[in-house]
Amino acid sequence: MAGNLALAYRRSPRRTTFIGITGSAGKSTAKELLYKVLSSTYRGTRTSGSANRLGQVVQTISRTHPLHRFSIIEMGASGPDSLDQLIRYSRPNIGIVLTVGLDHFKAFRNKDAVAREKAKLVQTLPPDGCAILNADDPLVADMAKHTRARVIKFGEHPEADIRYRNAVSQWPDRLSFDLIINSDEYPVITQLCGTHWMPSILGAVGAGIVMDIPIEKIVTAVEEFGPMRGRMSPLAINGTTFIRDDWKAPYWSINHTMEFMKTAKADRKIFICGTLSDYPGAASRKYRVVAGNAMKFADLVIFIGPNAPFVIKKGGQSTNPGLKYFTSITDARSYLSSELKSGDLVILKGSGRTDKLEKLIVKPTETQPDFHAAL
Repeated sequence: MAGNLALAYRRSPRRTTFIGITGSAGKSTAKELLYKVLSSTYRGTRTSGSANRLGQVVQTISRTHPLHRFSIIEMGASGPDSLDQLIRYSRPNIGIVLTVGLDHFKAFRNKDAVAREKAKLVQTLPPDGCAILNADDPLVADMAKHTRARVIKFGEHPEADIRYRNAVSQWPDRLSFDLIINSDEYPVITQLCGTHWMPSILGAVGAGIVMDIPIEKIVTAVEEFGPMRGRMSPLAINGTTFIRDDWKAPYWSINHTMEFMKTAKADRKIFICGTLSDYPGAASRKYRVVAGNAMKFADLVIFIGPNAPFVIKKGGQSTNPGLKYFTSITDARSYLSSELKSGDLVILKGSGRTDKLEKLIVKPTETQPDFHAAL
């Protein structure tokens, strides 16, 4: 019933602009940032949290009324044809594609299949619509060939319409960059951690420009926007800083976390990893690769969960005091309670509800605090 009402709603004439956002990473951040950008001038709606399936999309459409100037729909692709119904119900006027990665590997098997699915958002845009595409991702940039809509490309690429340069994120400093639009340049200092957020930021900037938001308002919104919980979100407790990157942990995205850790400045860097997802081949090899890379940049590397023993070859022993693993999160928390020191930077990378790595946020040399309100 709600679905039929949503379809009827979108087929009736109205002034609301529907904006679809898809990509293998950064969708929720792009959506929330774009909502902040557009809300500086207009009223509108958006899908809640990280909800990006049909039920949540229908609910969002149903609560969008004619006075709303925009509605932002986050679209998650879980397998072939999974975007079809989302597009059918929301009928976006603007489509933003951020990245193509290997989330849901078992369903897609390769990046070309992911790209084909996400390209549907671009292919179905109306002629008076607009496709906003990542020029730095070849599979996304290629989607420009398959749309009747106007195309705006963003990225570091010299042919991008919305460009950036000098992107730097060196903890404790946050991400900063120079935004270039036409011949104008705007220095931007964000509250986000990691240069990998650039597609999310520029996708939102592009949609803001299409929606006629003044660039000064767009820059202000970008600078005021804080990280979403579990997406490189910092929390300081008694001199120890935790960076929560524990919303999800697809294998292909680990390099983003490594890049942040590589350049970060801290008395001691600790990398804690839970369950990896979305990878081909043997799990044992993937965990050892991540452990080896992490040990190049971190002073202490800890793996947690049923797959944690994979970091040591079968039958082997860990001879490196900087590499540890625990199958129990309780044991890991007990270890950290006495190990953490003021000045430590602790990066948590894991798979949300599977790992519950937030339980490891403890005060240095003390038991776990009641931190939930701070998160």
